[in-house]
Amino acid sequence: MKSNQGFILNKKWNVNAKHALYRSDGTWYHVLVDFPGAYFDDHGYLLFNTEEEYRSSKYFNVTKEVGISRGISKIPGYVRIIPDNSDFLQNELLLAIHQEVDSGGSPVFTKQQLIDKGLDIFVPDSTKKQFMSEEILSSTLNEVKYRKIIAPLANNFYLLIDRPVDVDKSDLSDEAIDVAITLHKLTIGNVPTSDEQVLTRRRHGQSRLRMLTLNNYGHRCAFCDVDDDSLLVASHVVRWADDPIARGDLSNIICLCRFHDPLFEQGYICLTDDCQIETISSSNKTVSTNLALITGFRSPKQFPPLPEYLRRHRQRNRQNAT
Repeated sequence: MKSNQGFILNKKWNVNAKHALYRSDGTWYHVLVDFPGAYFDDHGYLLFNTEEEYRSSKYFNVTKEVGISRGISKIPGYVRIIPDNSDFLQNELLLAIHQEVDSGGSPVFTKQQLIDKGLDIFVPDSTKKQFMSEEILSSTLNEVKYRKIIAPLANNFYLLIDRPVDVDKSDLSDEAIDVAITLHKLTIGNVPTSDEQVLTRRRHGQSRLRMLTLNNYGHRCAFCDVDDDSLLVASHVVRWADDPIARGDLSNIICLCRFHDPLFEQGYICLTDDCQIETISSSNKTVSTNLALITGFRSPKQFPPLPEYLRRHRQRNRQNAT
C-alpha cells in the first residue's frame, strides 16, 4: 500500500478532504479522524462531510479499523474518477449470456455453459483477445448478479432477468418460474394456440402463480375464513385479458374463495387504495349472505395490491354499473 497515495489523489482530484486514506481495492482502512474525510481506491473516492455521517454509515462499522467487504465502490455516494475493466467485462459477459440464451431458447443457463463457450474478449488498451478465466468469470457473474440482471438458482443455474421471462417459450422449473414471478418478470401468453407444449407451459405458469398467491395469503381467503385450498383461487384485480403485463404480478393477484371471487370480479366488492372494503348491496339473498360473511381484508405477507390496480378495478366496475 502506498502510504501517501491518499494525499496525492485528494489533491489530484480536488476532493479537498482534511483526512484522506487510500487502499487499492477499497476494502480496508484506518479510521478517519478529521472531516471532511475521504476513502480512496484506485478508481475513485467516498467522501464523508461530517464525523456523524461517517460513523452512522450502515455499510461498515467503525472500530479500530474499518473493513468494507465489497469495497467502497459499492457504497452509495462513491465517485468514480477512472473507469476500471469491471464494466467492460460485465458487458462482454452479458453479450455472451444473451447469445447463449438466444441460441438455447431458454432464459436459464449455467456457468459451465459459459466456460464451455470459451470467452475470448478484447481487453481495453489492447488489440489482442484475452481468455476470460474461470476465476474472472465467477467474479464477473457475481457483479452482474448484484446489478439484478441475472438471478441465481439452485445447482449453479442462473436466470436471465433483464427482460421478460416468457413461460410460453421454454420448459422452466418451478424455481425459475417462482423467481420470475417474485421479480415481476414472468409473462404468460393469451394468444389462442393448439400447440400442446405451449398450453402445458402456460398451465405450469398459472399453477405456480396460484401456489405463490395462496402462500402469500396464508392459504386463506383475503375476505373471509375459508382455508380449504380446493375452494381458493388466484383472483386478478385487473383482469387477465385486460393487461398481459400484469398477469404475472403478485401485486395484481388476491387469494379469494370461490364464493367471493365472482363478487369481486363483478364489482359487488371493491377495495380502496388503502385496502378498505367497499360493497354494493343486493336484493339477492345468496349474494347478500356471502357479502355478510366478509370479515375485512387480510393483508398478504408481501406484494399487497397496488393502488393503481385497485383504482382500475373500481373504475371498470363503476363504468359497468352505469
